[in-house]
Order: sequence, then structure tokens, then C-alpha cells
Amino acid sequence: MSPWGVLREYGASGPRIRAVRSLYDRCQSLVRIAGRWLGSPLERVRSSAIREELGVDSLLLRVERSQMRWLGHLVRMPPGRLPGEVFRACPSGRRPPGRPRTRWRDCVSRLVWERLGIPPDELRLLPPRPDPG
Repeated sequence: MSPWGVLREYGASGPRIRAVRSLYDRCQSLVRIAGRWLGSPLERVRSSAIREELGVDSLLLRVERSQMRWLGHLVRMPPGRLPGEVFRACPSGRRPPGRPRTRWRDCVSRLVWERLGIPPDELRLLPPRPDPG
């Protein structure tokens, strides 16, 4: 029985079956494209090899670049702008019990330390851009 018959048997409607079939066809075409460049379609091909062959960056690298770009905006933001103030704020008060949640600032501090070699303590000390007024 074809996968489409199985979907119909389990109560999937026509539009949903068409959407799944479209996704399936797109995935199959990508596998065929990668198979032409990287060997037979029966071989397992690592995603990193496909990305390298097609010249596409990894998703993690794109996210890290975006985070670094936003951090640059925050560091240069003039005093009084809300995003910069929130970034520099140190909340006080009791924390809930258990492990603290990982904050965006912690992730970016670790990223800056790994990529640029700037310790997290120095990141806190970076001066804001002077007030243009």
C-alpha cells in the first residue's frame, strides 16, 4: 500500500495529503540532487557534506552571527534606549528554587568568549555609546 493510502486510511483529508506529498516530493528532489554530486542515493550522506557541497552555512553559524550582530547594536546603543537598558540591567530580588534559566546574555557572553576572546567580565565593562544630545 502506498503512503498516501495509509494517510487516507487514518483519516487524513485531501489538502493534508497534498501538503505531505508536496513536502515528500521536495525532499526526494533534494536527495536526488545531493545524490548526483555525492554518490549513489542509497549511501548515507552527512548534512555537513551536503552543506559544504552546496555552499550553504550551517544554521548554528547563522544564529550565532545574528546574535553577535544584535549584541553589537546593544553595546553601541545610546543611554536611554530601552533594549540597551534591559541588556545592562541587573535584576535584584529572590530567584525561584532550582537551576537558574539560561539567559540570552549568558549565551552571548559565552559566544563572545569563544569567538572573540573577550572575557564576560570585560563585556559588562564595555562603555555605551555617548549620548548624541
